Amino acid sequence: MIRVLILLVGILTAGCQMPALFEGQTQIKQYGRVLAEGQYDSGARAGVWTYYDAAGNVRGQGTYKNGVMQDGLEITFYSNGQKKTEGNWTNGVKDGYWISYFRNGVKKEEGRYLEGKKTGVWREYDPSSFYAIQKVFENDKQVGWRKFELARQGNPF
Repeated sequence: MIRVLILLVGILTAGCQMPALFEGQTQIKQYGRVLAEGQYDSGARAGVWTYYDAAGNVRGQGTYKNGVMQDGLEITFYSNGQKKTEGNWTNGVKDGYWISYFRNGVKKEEGRYLEGKKTGVWREYDPSSFYAIQKVFENDKQVGWRKFELARQGNPF
């Protein structure tokens, strides 16, 4: 039985060739709609890639090297077109100021990364803008926090 199975697998795969590595500019499509476009280098994502939702709106953009997000600005979007996150990458890790938003475009969170770890003061907001929480991080660990009650349009920071 095992010999028959091995022979059958051998016959079925004899005419198959390993696919070549993706190379050059490409578009990834589903049902005729472009979901992503960018470039491959030796089978890995490279350069600037742009991502789209089913309606053709930009959902995100980032710069890759050897298939990994590298240096540069990454922006992601919700399906409604509102910005979701924005921040920088350095040597393949989050670095510098990052900000995220709720689906309605209201600020959700902001703070800094240092070599991929949260550091310093981070601010979190609720969707109604009635309160905010200020958290302090050291080496990606929370070491303190404060909660603020906000006026309807106020900002205590």
